[in-house]
Amino acid sequence: MAAKAVRRAALGFVVGMAVGNVIAALFGMASGEGGLPFSDAVLARAGSGAAALLAQTMLSGALGAVAMAGVCLYDSDTLGLLQAAAIHYAAYTAAFAPIALALGWVETPVDLAMMALMFAITHTCIWFAMNERYKAQVAELNGLLRD
Repeated sequence: MAAKAVRRAALGFVVGMAVGNVIAALFGMASGEGGLPFSDAVLARAGSGAAALLAQTMLSGALGAVAMAGVCLYDSDTLGLLQAAAIHYAAYTAAFAPIALALGWVETPVDLAMMALMFAITHTCIWFAMNERYKAQVAELNGLLRD
């Protein structure tokens, strides 16, 4: 499972870099910051556009790596589905909080709490969807055993 997690983390890093910059650029355009893929706060802290872009890209990649590596938890034979979803949620939220604060994606504890709530809702939906999928697979296998 470790090798699979490393491969998924590498893919997640690349996807995270791209997605993070696209989302940041869209928010920049919507907020009037000029469509740059980083906030004015990051630019002020970084000192230059290149440093701000590097920070945005690397930290977005790190977040993507955590998200994708955590998907391996759902493949575990030793973890239940609820445990896997809870650990994935905790790991992602723990990684998101400092990155979001550093990159200016959230500004207040209330913003951060709202994001954590959205992640909780998302992971609950994932758990329900996967649980239903597993129930259907078990029912199908039971049907094959009866035949």
